[in-house]
Amino acid sequence: MAKLRVLAELVDLAILAAWVILVLVGVGALAAWRDGLPQAAYALEWHALALVLIVVPVSIAAGLAEASRRRATPGKRVLGLRVFGKVTTGLAIARNLLKYGPPLVLGYLAVLAVVDSIGDMRADDWVLVGVTVVLFAIYVGALFIGRGTTVYDAIVGLSVRAVDGRRALPTGGASLAAPRRAL
Repeated sequence: MAKLRVLAELVDLAILAAWVILVLVGVGALAAWRDGLPQAAYALEWHALALVLIVVPVSIAAGLAEASRRRATPGKRVLGLRVFGKVTTGLAIARNLLKYGPPLVLGYLAVLAVVDSIGDMRADDWVLVGVTVVLFAIYVGALFIGRGTTVYDAIVGLSVRAVDGRRALPTGGASLAAPRRAL
């Protein structure tokens, strides 16, 4: 199950990468046109705009996909996974804000710190990179421990499971199938 979730996320990240490139090129071109390239590269407002234009639309799109009748992003759909629980649009968007927000923001800031200080990384740059790596390890590692419940799934009370047709496959969570009565 954990492997399926990782593969599904890789499919979704491929789609996300296209959006990230589009946003970064667009915001970079706008910033360079308005402020000139050297100033724009260090302007916090341009980086903040890029992050908002990446995290918010991605979280909303993934949330809407998970709140739809299919209950799955494209990656989950391809690999036969669905989101289960009392899925509402708000919970699904919150799930994806928690899923994408912290790692994308920290990852973006870590890349900026590394690029800005190539050959001369300060202690705070190393801490930022370390926190990013630890968060990534927690997010991915949670898939392989116990029932595979991620932090963001636990917070919003949803789960992701494999499905076979209309019936959830057993993965440690509740099933769509009717409960069996004890004899």
